[in-house]
Amino acid sequence: MKTRWRLIEDGPASGGWNMGVDEALLATAVEGVATFRLYSWDGPWLSLGYDQRFGEAIAEAGHQVGVGAVRRATGGRAVLHGGDVTYAIAAPESALPAGLRGSYERLADVLLGALAAVGVAADRSVAGPVASLNARGQDRQF
Repeated sequence: MKTRWRLIEDGPASGGWNMGVDEALLATAVEGVATFRLYSWDGPWLSLGYDQRFGEAIAEAGHQVGVGAVRRATGGRAVLHGGDVTYAIAAPESALPAGLRGSYERLADVLLGALAAVGVAADRSVAGPVASLNARGQDRQF
């Protein structure tokens, strides 16, 4: 059976609100609900990944320059938000095919569908070589 996805479009909100909604969506995914959420931030916010240190020093430094700080329920490194549009995907495992590549492809389809629903024309890029810099800063293809 094909999973039905819901789309949530939220306007600007605080970091605490945004991360709270994302965490609530994770709880609904465990119950079988698949959600794609588009949202933005009310002012600049630094979101820290689940495993990153987050203490009073970070909160105070951010406060001094007018940047809020919040922790994400997911991993990854720090991301500075402000004028960006952010998306969150929360889905039960049954909504995704087995394997990482299949999951990425399915989530890309969901992303394209959500963007189309809000009037953004987008398409998949054509796969090609990936460029990176080696330790000496020289471009290499692989």
